Amino acid sequence: MYGNSFVQGVPQTSVPQGLAQTSVPQGLAQTSLIPNVGGGYGGYSTATMNYQYGNSQMTGSALSIPRAAALAVCAPTFQPQEGPQCVKCGVEWTMFTRKHHCRCCSREFCDNCSQGRADIKTLKISGERVCDFCVAHISHGDESCVSRLVPYLLENKEEPKSLALAELAGLLQNEWNMENISDLKLVTSLWEMLVQPTLATDNKIKGLGVLSLIASKGVSVVLSPERVEILQHFFAFPQTMIEVIKAIAFMAMQGQNKPLFISGRILIPLFNIMASGTDEMDLQWASMAVYYLASSSLDDAIPQGLGEINDVAPLIRLLSGQSEKLLQFVTGTLEIISTIPSNRNKIGESGGIDALVRLLTHVDSAIKTNVLGVLTNLCVNENSKMDIIQRGGITNLVELVDSTTDEQLQEQGVSLMVKLAQVGTHPALLQAFSAAIPFISLQLNSENATIRTNVLELMMSISKDPSSCAKAGVSGVVQALDTMLESLDENTPHATLKNVTDLIIALAQGCDENLRLCVDCGIISKLIGFLTSRSKNVVLESTKALVALTECPSFSLYSTADITGHFLFLLSLFLSLSFLFFPFPFLFISFSFLFFPFSFPFFYSHSGILLGVTMELLHTQFNDIQENVTRLLANLASESECAITLLRSPEELDKISKLLLSPQQSIQSNVAQLMCNLANVKGQTDTLGRLPGLLPTLIHLLGSPSPQVREQACFSLLECSISSAQNRQIVYNTMGGIATIIRLLAIKDPRVKGKAAEAVYFFSQEQQYRTGIRDAGGIQVIVENLFEADERVLEFSASTLSNIITNEIDAETIYRLGGVLAIINLLSSTFPSVVSAAAMAVTNIARSDICRRALVEGGALAKLLLMATSVEQSVQLTAIAALAILSSDRTIAGFIPQYNEGLPSIIPLLASLNLEIKGYAVQVVVNISRENPEAWSKLTRLGGLPVLSALASSPNHESQQLAVHEVAELSVDVERHSDIFTHTFPMFLDFLAEDPSQGKMKGSSLQLESLLIVANLSHDLRVLNAIVDHPSAISSIVSLLTLEYGEAPLFSSSRIIGNLTQYLTPTRPEVLRILHDSPGCLVRLASLLLLPAQGGLVKDPEIKYNSVASISSLILSDADVASLVSSGVVLGLVYMLQTPDELTHKHVVTTLKKMIKSPDCREQMKRSNECMSVLFESTGDAGVRYAVLEIISELAQQDSSALAHVPEGSMMQLLKVVTDELPSSTSKPLLLELLTQLSVGSFQIRKMLLGLPSFFSILLVTLNNESVENKSARLKSINLIGALSLASEGKSQIRSEGLLSVLLTLLRSHTSASSATYVNLLGSDLVVSSPTSEEEESDVDVEMRYSIVKALGALSLSEENRKLIFECQEAPQLILGFIINTSPGQTERKDNFLVDCLALTKNLVYNVDCKNFFCNNNLLQRLFSLLSESSCDKLTFNILSLIHDLTRDGREGEGEVVREYGMMPLVALMSSPNDYIITQSLQILCNLVRFDTSREVVQTYMDKSVLLELVTSPNLIVTQLAKELKFILGF
Repeated sequence: MYGNSFVQGVPQTSVPQGLAQTSVPQGLAQTSLIPNVGGGYGGYSTATMNYQYGNSQMTGSALSIPRAAALAVCAPTFQPQEGPQCVKCGVEWTMFTRKHHCRCCSREFCDNCSQGRADIKTLKISGERVCDFCVAHISHGDESCVSRLVPYLLENKEEPKSLALAELAGLLQNEWNMENISDLKLVTSLWEMLVQPTLATDNKIKGLGVLSLIASKGVSVVLSPERVEILQHFFAFPQTMIEVIKAIAFMAMQGQNKPLFISGRILIPLFNIMASGTDEMDLQWASMAVYYLASSSLDDAIPQGLGEINDVAPLIRLLSGQSEKLLQFVTGTLEIISTIPSNRNKIGESGGIDALVRLLTHVDSAIKTNVLGVLTNLCVNENSKMDIIQRGGITNLVELVDSTTDEQLQEQGVSLMVKLAQVGTHPALLQAFSAAIPFISLQLNSENATIRTNVLELMMSISKDPSSCAKAGVSGVVQALDTMLESLDENTPHATLKNVTDLIIALAQGCDENLRLCVDCGIISKLIGFLTSRSKNVVLESTKALVALTECPSFSLYSTADITGHFLFLLSLFLSLSFLFFPFPFLFISFSFLFFPFSFPFFYSHSGILLGVTMELLHTQFNDIQENVTRLLANLASESECAITLLRSPEELDKISKLLLSPQQSIQSNVAQLMCNLANVKGQTDTLGRLPGLLPTLIHLLGSPSPQVREQACFSLLECSISSAQNRQIVYNTMGGIATIIRLLAIKDPRVKGKAAEAVYFFSQEQQYRTGIRDAGGIQVIVENLFEADERVLEFSASTLSNIITNEIDAETIYRLGGVLAIINLLSSTFPSVVSAAAMAVTNIARSDICRRALVEGGALAKLLLMATSVEQSVQLTAIAALAILSSDRTIAGFIPQYNEGLPSIIPLLASLNLEIKGYAVQVVVNISRENPEAWSKLTRLGGLPVLSALASSPNHESQQLAVHEVAELSVDVERHSDIFTHTFPMFLDFLAEDPSQGKMKGSSLQLESLLIVANLSHDLRVLNAIVDHPSAISSIVSLLTLEYGEAPLFSSSRIIGNLTQYLTPTRPEVLRILHDSPGCLVRLASLLLLPAQGGLVKDPEIKYNSVASISSLILSDADVASLVSSGVVLGLVYMLQTPDELTHKHVVTTLKKMIKSPDCREQMKRSNECMSVLFESTGDAGVRYAVLEIISELAQQDSSALAHVPEGSMMQLLKVVTDELPSSTSKPLLLELLTQLSVGSFQIRKMLLGLPSFFSILLVTLNNESVENKSARLKSINLIGALSLASEGKSQIRSEGLLSVLLTLLRSHTSASSATYVNLLGSDLVVSSPTSEEEESDVDVEMRYSIVKALGALSLSEENRKLIFECQEAPQLILGFIINTSPGQTERKDNFLVDCLALTKNLVYNVDCKNFFCNNNLLQRLFSLLSESSCDKLTFNILSLIHDLTRDGREGEGEVVREYGMMPLVALMSSPNDYIITQSLQILCNLVRFDTSREVVQTYMDKSVLLELVTSPNLIVTQLAKELKFILGF
C-alpha cells in the first residue's frame, strides 16, 4: 500500500503524504539514507550516517570521540572467540576448509573470504592476507579497521568494550565505508554484548547507540522476539531510555522488524512516553518510532497490533507542540492510524479535529499534507465532517490552498472541500462556504485540471441549496464559468460540459442577481452559440441549460443586448454554414462579413438569435434535442415580445403546430404549452385561430392517453377560446366544439374545470353562443358546478348564469334546477370574487317574480346586507347593486329596515369613494325612505351627517332634496355647524348655482334651502373662504337678493354678503372687488333700505343691518356713490339712524360720509325737510348723537348752505345739545368743529352762539387747558373764534371776554419754542431770527399757529382789537417774522398762511404806529421780494394790496427800495391776465410817481408800450389809472 519513493531521505507514501519534505528529528538532519518501510536501501549502494555523538545534537549520549591511541589502528590484543566458522560466510572449519586469519583485523575467515592481499601501514607489513572487508577499507585509504574492533565487544573486561564501542561510533558516524559492514557480524556481537548480565550501564548506552547508528545507515538489523524483549527491558532504566527509543526508531524503519515490534507490544511504552513525557527529544524520538511502526504494510498482524492502541489521546496531546519535526511524525502517525474506523472515532472524540483544523494554517508543508490526509480519512464519518466545518475547517482550507504554490497540497485541499460539501445544506456548511465563494471563483480558472474538476464538483455540491447561490461573491463564480465556457469545444468530455451547464443552471436559479450576471457576462450568448455546434452533446447540454434559464421567473432575453455575444454567434453560424455548404470556407466567411451590418439588426436581441436557431433545431433527428427545443420555444413564448415574434411568422408556427401530431408525447406537451403561452398574448391570438387545423387538433388531443398532453391541449384550447372572439367562433363551428368545452366543465380536475368555466363564461357573453350552451346541456352542468369548492369554478359559473338569464324562462329553469338556492349559498362564500359573481347573478334572476320570492325566502337579503359590509369593493358593489334592484319592490324595501344589520350595512356605503357603490346605496336609501318616514328617521339617526352628505352628493334629485332639507333643519343648531361644514358643506355651494340641465331651477327648494344652510354657517371663516373660492357661489347669492321668493332667501343672502364684507375683508381684501363686480349687487342691497314710501317692503332689521354694512364696504368709487344716490337710498339710510343698534349707526354714518361728498346726495338731503328734521332730531338720542353730528359736520363742511333751511327750532335744539355736551364731552373737537362749520355758513347761528350764556367761558376753559389731549379741542376752539369774529358784535365780545389776549398768548407760546427775540434792529436792516422749524413741531401746533393768525386777521378789523394786538409787543414782530421766513410756492397750506399774515398786516397798518413799525423794519422790501417769488394770484393780490397801503405816504427811502426790488416785478405784473392785479399794480405806481424820489425810478423802468396798451384796456378802471400814470410820467 505504501510506496518506496524517497524525497530527501524520508519516505514519501501515498497515505499519509505528510513526510514528503520532512527530515528526521534532531540528530538526523544530515541523514542521506533512511530505509523504506519494506526494507532495503532505497536505491543507494552505500551510505553512512552523520551521527554526531557528543555534540549538541546528541545531548546526554555516553559515546565520545576516541583518543589518538585507538584500538582500530593498533595490533589486535584479543583472542578470536567467534566460533568454528567463517566470520563472513559462516562455513564451518573442516579438514578441507581451513581457517585463515586476516592480517589486518586478526579475525578468522575461509580462503574464499580472504583472497585479498594488501599493505597494512599501521602494522608496517605488506602483501599480507586480508579479508574482503579489510580489502575494501584499505583500498579506500582508511587506516582504521572496524572489523578489528568487533571482537573486543565480547571481551570480559569492560574497558576494551567501552573503547571499542566508542571507536565504532566514531568510525560509523564519520561516513566510514558501510559496503560490507553486514559481513562483520557486528550486529550479532552487539546483541550478544547487550545480553551480558554484567555489562556496565555506560556500555549498554554505547551499545544501543552503535546499534542505532548501524540501523540508521541502512544496515539490516534483524530482530527476534528475544531481542525485542531486550529492548523492552531497557525501558525500565531512565539512563538507557533515550537510546533504546532511538534504536527502536531506526530499526522500525526496516520493514522486517515492524511486526515483531508491534507483536512485542513495544508501542505501549512508546505511547506512555508520548502521553506523559515532557522532554522534547524523548517525544520526538518516540513519535518517530511510532510513525515508522505505523507506516508498515497493513498485513493481518499489523492492524491487529495497531488495534491494541485504545487511546489516541497522547498523539492528540502532542498536536499542540511547537516542534515541526514532532508535529510531522505525530500528524503522519494520525494519518496512518485514521484509516482504521475505530481510530477515526477516537480522534474525533479526543478533540483532535479542532487541533487538526488549526494545523491547516501551519507554515510547514509536510504537516499540512499529513493533516489533510487525516481529515480526508475522517470525512468518512458525517459527524466528523460537521465538526470540521463548525470548527472553521472551510476557512482554513481556503487559506491553505490560497497561500500555497504546491499543487499537490492544493489538490488535497480542494478534494477535502468536496468531501465536506457532501454534508448537504446544513446552515453551518452554507455559512462557511459563503465566505469561500470568492476563492472558488478563482480556482475555477486554475491551470490544474484536477483542481478545476474538484472545484467544479465542489460548487455543484454547494449549489444544491438555492440560498447559497444568492451569496455575495457568486459573481466571480459566474465570470469564471463564463471563462470556462470559452475553453469548451466539441472535444470536451460530456461530463465536464454537463457539470458546467448544471452549475450555471443552479446559480441562475438561485437568485435574480446571478441570472443577470449570466446575461451580462455573455453566458447566454455563448450557450446560444453552442447551438450551432456539430456535437450532439454540446447542443443537448446547451439546450438543456437554456431551457432551465428561461424557466427562471425573472429571466428576460430582452433585458440586455450583448453585442459581443451576437457577433460570436454570427461568426460561429457563418463558419458552420461555410464548412457545410461552401467549398471555399474562408472566402465564404469574408463574404459573410460584408453582409454583417445588414444582418445584425435581425439578431439584435438574444431572443431573435435564439428563436432563429431553435427554429432550425426543430428539424433535428435527435428526439432529446427536439424535446428541449420545443420546451425552450414554449418558455420563450412566455415573454410577450418573443411570443409576438413567433406570431408574426405564421409559416413557422404552422410547422410547429404540426408537431402536435408527433409520436413523442413530451414534444406534443411542449408544443401545446407553446400554443397556450401564445394564446396569452393579448390581441394576437387570432393568429393561432388562422393556423390551419390548430384548434381542431387541440380538440382531438383531448383524447390523448398522456395526461400531460391532454392537460396542455386543454389549456391551450381554453386559452384560445378565452382570448379571442374569432377563436371562439372557430371552436363553435367545429363539430362538437362547444359540447367539448361543456364536457370539460364536468372534469374533476379543478384547474381544467376552472379554465373551462372561464371559457364558457366568455362564450356566454355573446348572444349567438348562448343557445348552443343551452342545447349542449350547459345550464345543468353550470348549476351543478355551483356546488363545487373551487373559487374560479364558482366565480365563472355564477357569472355565466348571470349572462345566460335573459328571460323569465331561463330564470325559472335555474329555479327548478336548484340554482337559486345554490346562488344564495354562494353569497356566504369565503371567496370575494365568488360572492361578487353570485350577487351579480342575483341582480339578473331578481327580475323574475318567482326567483325574487325565492331569494327573499332563502335569506338572500340578510346575506346581501352582510356582503355590503365586506372590505372588498367588488363585493360591496355587487351586493348593493342587487339590493338596489330588490328594493325597487316596495314590499322588499319595507323588509330591509327590519333587519338589525339592514340600515347599518347600507349607511357606510353612502360615503364610498366608488361612485357606483355610492349611487346604488343612494338608490336603496331612496327606495327604503319613500313613503316610510320611520325608516328615514332611523336612517338619519344612525348615519348622521355623513349619510346626509352622501345623499346630497348623489345625482339622485330625490335624495338631494331629502338630505338638504334635513341639513337645513340641523343648521339651526350652532353646535352642529362644524360637523356640517366638515361633511356636507361644499355641495351646498354647488346647489346654489342655477343649472336647468341638472334640474337646478332658480328658486327651487333645493337652492333656497342650500342658501339657508350657507347663511346659517356663514359666521365661520372657513365657510366664507369657501364661498369666495367657489366659481359661482357669490353670483348665485347676489341673484337671490330679492323679495321674489320671500324674505327668508333675502335674509340668508344678505347675511352671507354682510358676513363676507365684515369678517373676511381683513384677510382677503379682494372679496370687496368680487362682490362689487357682481352684477346688481349694490343696487339690490340699496333696494333693501328703501322706505315704504319709496316702495321698500323690507322690514327685518337684520336684513337692513347686513345691507348697510355691506354697502358701507362696497362703495369703492364715485360711480358707486352716484348709483346709490340715484337709487334713492339716502333717505332710507338717514331713517336708519332712528334704530337703537349702535353697529347699524356706525355703518350708516360710514356710508353717509362716503355719499355726502356727492352734490346730488347733499341736494337730496337739503330738499327733504323731513330728512333734515330726522337728522337733527336724532341728536337728542345719546346713542346716535355723535354719529349724527358727524354727518351734520360733514354736510356743513361740504356745503355751507346746506343748513340754511333748517328750522330755527331744530337748530336751537342742536346748539343746545352741543353746548350741553361740550364741557364734559370726550368728542369736544367734533362738537367745536361742527359749531365752527355752522357759524361760518350762517349769521343766524353766529348770533345764536353769541347769545348763549357761558359759551365764552367754555371756550376760555378749553383754550387755557394745555394738556396734550386737549390740543385738538384748542385748535377747534380757535377756528370757532375765527368764525364768530365774522360778526361785528362778536369781535368786541371776544375781546371783552379775554379771548383775544388768550389768542395772542397762544401765538407766542406756539412760535417761540427755540428763540425769545424775533426782531433785531441794526440801522436800516431788519434781522429776524427763524421761528421753530415746522418739521420740529407737531401738526397740531403748526395748524394752531395758522388758525390763530387767521382768527386775528378777522378780529383785527376792529380798531380796538388792532390797538390791543399792537400793544402786545411781540405780536407785530411775530407776524413780521412769519412774512419774512415763509417762502411762497412750497405748499398750499403755507401760501394760505402767508395770505392770512398779509391780511392781518393790512388790517394792522391802518394803525399809524403799526404802519410805522412795519415800514421801519423794511417790510416793503420783503413784500417786493415775495412779489417776484409768488405764483399764486391770491397771494400776489394780497401782497400788492399791502404794498399799496404802505406806499401812500411817500416815505423817505421808498425810491431806493422800489429801484432795487420793486420796479421789475411791478412792470412785469402789468402784463398779467388778471385785471385785479393790474389795477393794484397801477395804483401802487400812481402812489409812487406822486413823489419826486420815486417818479424818476418809475420813469426809468416803465415800459411805455405796455402802458399805452393798458390805456386802451376794456376795463375802465385800468384805463383810467393807465391814463393817469401816463399823464404824470409825461408819456
